[in-house]
Amino acid sequence: MMNLTYKILIPYLKKKGIQFQIEGNPGTAITGFSTDTRTAKPGNSFLAIEGDVYDGNNFTKDAIDSGANSLICKPGADRSGSEFSLVSDNPLLIFRAIAAFWREQFDIPVIAVAGSVGKTTTKEMISTLLDGNTEVLKTERSENGFLGIPKTLLNLNDLHRIAVIEVGIDEKGAMAQHLEIVKPDYGVITAISEEHLEKIGEFSDVVDEELRLFRYLVENGKTVFANLDDYYVRKWASKTNYKYTIGYTTDEEFVRNAKYLGKISNNFKKFTFSVIGSNKELFSTYPPLPGDHNATNLTGAVAVALELGTEPEGILSRISKIAPTTGRTQLESVGKIQIFNDTYNSNPASVKAALRTASQICRTTDSRLLICLGDMLELGRMEENYHRDIAVDIDRIESAEIFLFGDRMRWLFETLESLKFKVPHSHYDSIDELASNLLNKVKPGDLVLIKGSRGMKMERIIDAIKSKKG
Repeated sequence: MMNLTYKILIPYLKKKGIQFQIEGNPGTAITGFSTDTRTAKPGNSFLAIEGDVYDGNNFTKDAIDSGANSLICKPGADRSGSEFSLVSDNPLLIFRAIAAFWREQFDIPVIAVAGSVGKTTTKEMISTLLDGNTEVLKTERSENGFLGIPKTLLNLNDLHRIAVIEVGIDEKGAMAQHLEIVKPDYGVITAISEEHLEKIGEFSDVVDEELRLFRYLVENGKTVFANLDDYYVRKWASKTNYKYTIGYTTDEEFVRNAKYLGKISNNFKKFTFSVIGSNKELFSTYPPLPGDHNATNLTGAVAVALELGTEPEGILSRISKIAPTTGRTQLESVGKIQIFNDTYNSNPASVKAALRTASQICRTTDSRLLICLGDMLELGRMEENYHRDIAVDIDRIESAEIFLFGDRMRWLFETLESLKFKVPHSHYDSIDELASNLLNKVKPGDLVLIKGSRGMKMERIIDAIKSKKG
């Protein structure tokens, strides 16, 4: 249980230059923090956050009634019954500063996992490989933003020996703000590609944001785990003399600077891990998740575990425990139909990876592939180009049929039409119509790839298949 009072926190907040007012007894003990009145526990401090649907400042009385004894809220919030309140125009800023204070109380290795794709999967892999040795704190689900990161850090306790924190960016300056409170000792960037361009701006800004993690680590004498197969990471690496802890590439120029190296066989079934310099192969195994991108993610996770002292035997035994998270390269069966559920989110890099992986699976299982793609959102002014460009990757696949959903996927459909693409392809404004036509065509033994941005709710297609074919 957390041992903290606002009497301890107030000097720290003032030192940070944060403006606020206090009301009540600052000696009030805090047992934890809550952002949901339904889960507030006795002794909790309730953070009133303005969300897209609800404003927590309208529910402070409910939080107190649920057992919360203190509040972090805006001036107009009802504070009756609260033993203590921190009142500010920006409650989230205070919450993040408190998380920074709490993080500083723990002298344990903290690993930041960043990148445009594969963050959650890699975070789960690292946590699984480390979990056999010690108590690991990890980001739950994908709570990797301005609210989720401090929530995770405030769960640190004396039992934890390592923390694995997923760090997401969706606007300029986000990475620097996150690093200020995470203060990582190790950092992994999975890959850099187009993401959140509506808020961030240009793709060059995305690259700069992601690479801030590496710059921070180098400047502070910490450890980088660099995916040297990523063009933008390689470009950064070529401009510095820093010795990289990991390389996934076979390029001799970069391998010389790498401590760890993973190799994947041509059919993407066998994975070999070695320590560079010793010419010693540590182990070979079968990757637990499909796709070359997941083999890359596994390489990073293994390198982190080795660097933190985990024995190869322990790593090998726990690789089999790695499981896909919901909606991310998740294979599931509905009767004799295989579903490739990649519905959690979507951007150009992750669509290309999903298409490659699904194609690889079909080649090895002799399955027919049906592709369902929904819009890729938040891609900014270049979104039309990004959607049309997917045609190049689809053209490499011997697919049975393509089903496209959403206003933006119409651009891809038009491109396939102009290329006189021979594989059947169709576009739908209604996901129900898409699901209906898909159900008329899918057969036992088929593999159905389903992918789209979170806002497209592509999992509805899976629900339709399960209700009809399950």
